[in-house]
Amino acid sequence: MVSLGPETTLKRNAISLADPHTAELRLREDFELLSTQSVPTGTTPYVITTPRLPDAKRLRILVTGGAGFVGSHLVDKLMHLGHEVVVLDNFFTGQKKNIEHWLHHPNFRYVRCIHLSYAVCSIVLTGTHILYMCLSIYAQSGGARCYGSHILGSGSNLSLSLSCKSSPLPV
Repeated sequence: MVSLGPETTLKRNAISLADPHTAELRLREDFELLSTQSVPTGTTPYVITTPRLPDAKRLRILVTGGAGFVGSHLVDKLMHLGHEVVVLDNFFTGQKKNIEHWLHHPNFRYVRCIHLSYAVCSIVLTGTHILYMCLSIYAQSGGARCYGSHILGSGSNLSLSLSCKSSPLPV
C-alpha cells in the first residue's frame, strides 16, 4: 500500500464511507495515484514513477519472457518511460514476483501462456508496435520443455510480428 502521509491518512479515516460520493472520490484519487507509479513490494521496495504520454507517443510493447530477470528489468524501464506494456510469459523460469509491482497499473497487462499457438500470438500482437523477446534458450529447471516452448513460440511471434507490422527486437 502506498503511504500518503499521516495527515492524509487521518483525514481519510475521519470521512464516512457511507456517502457514495465520498467513496467514489476516494476511488478516483487512488486510481489517479496508482496510475502514475508502481507499488513497492518485497522484490521491488521502491516506487517507479510513470509519466502520462499522449496517445501519439505511447507505444504498445509486447515483452515475451517479461517475468524473468532480464525481461522484468526491461519492463521496469519501458513502464518508467510511459509506454503500455504487455508481458507474455509461461513462468517456467520467470516469477510473478518480478512483475507484481505493476499489476495494478492501467498501462500494464500480463498473459500467462504455457502453449503459445498462432491464434494466441495473433490476439496478443494485434496493435503491438514493438516486440521484445527475452527468453533463455535453456533453463536447468525447465530443460527440454522450456527449449521446445521457446523455439515454437519464437517462430509464431516472429512470423506474426512481420504480418502485423510489429518490430521484433531480440534481447
